Amino acid sequence: MSHKQGFRIELAPTQEQAALMGRHAGLSRVVENFCLEIVQKKKAQQEAEKTYGISQDRLTKVPW
Repeated sequence: MSHKQGFRIELAPTQEQAALMGRHAGLSRVVENFCLEIVQKKKAQQEAEKTYGISQDRLTKVPW
């Protein structure tokens, strides 16, 4: 049986650091949503191709 331990760390950023962290979090969210949209479109395309009778090995590739 393994034991897991966590640590809590309080951050006290300056105003400049807080602004930079906020921008970083915002950009990360934009990139994640962009990638999620691409994967969802590719999966939808795969489902459509399956209805056309396209073989599994010729389906649109999903970028994992």
